[in-house]
Amino acid sequence: MSDLDQLPDLAGEVRERVVIPPYDEVSRRVRTRRLRGAAGSIAAAVLVVGGVALWQNVATPADTSLPQPADNTQGPIAPTDESQWRAVVDGTDAHPFEVSGTDDGAVAIVWRALEHPEPTYALVIREADGSVHGSRLDVPVTLTPVPGGWVGLETTRGWLIASDGSWTDLGAALEPRAPEAGDVAVAGQFGRWLYRPDDRSWSTLSFDVPVDAAYLTPEGATVTCARVGDDRIHVRRGVSRLQLMAVANGDDCLVTGSGDTVSSTDR
Repeated sequence: MSDLDQLPDLAGEVRERVVIPPYDEVSRRVRTRRLRGAAGSIAAAVLVVGGVALWQNVATPADTSLPQPADNTQGPIAPTDESQWRAVVDGTDAHPFEVSGTDDGAVAIVWRALEHPEPTYALVIREADGSVHGSRLDVPVTLTPVPGGWVGLETTRGWLIASDGSWTDLGAALEPRAPEAGDVAVAGQFGRWLYRPDDRSWSTLSFDVPVDAAYLTPEGATVTCARVGDDRIHVRRGVSRLQLMAVANGDDCLVTGSGDTVSSTDR
């Protein structure tokens, strides 16, 4: 397994501890998977609605079917012996499965090794001071950055994973509530949730109309998109009494953002 020559803000600290495959190649493969189906003509337009900038792209349709959640097997775990997570990092065709940074400068990587008969997984965290620790996982988790760490999601279960590697079970999600400033939207394959850093609680996130994707701004404003009919995409603002912001052609859509800037891509 080859070392990384460049991995921003990470390789210089962990090269001594873990052997990392070429980051550029991994990033290229991830981008290829995410953008597959987006080939062809793309029409771009920029809209400004209520102070929110919105980019719309129209491309080819994508499959919207979702599998059902499997039984949960993961549980809250503490950092494990280095040999356990290193066995995954040094495993067969090991590669970063997911990379996410958080507000205190820590970086978390979910590693996957293509072992036989099933892949193995580990979560490795590099803190801002350069210390590295990790945990071997039974199954991978999806990471959403929140203050001081991440919300780790496996199907419909969630944990607060702190930068020091400690796991706190978030328990059952509360009933839906209106988003507030500072809340973080947590999206998974089987649903959406609202995480509130102030009390470290989470709740289900539901809307008055069908929603395919959503983004929550730091002020608590919500922007969503959804397919309506056979070939129309509606982009709306709000949770209840949603305001229609834009309409475009397409069969599927994705909403992402940074701060008050929101990007909606129609596929």
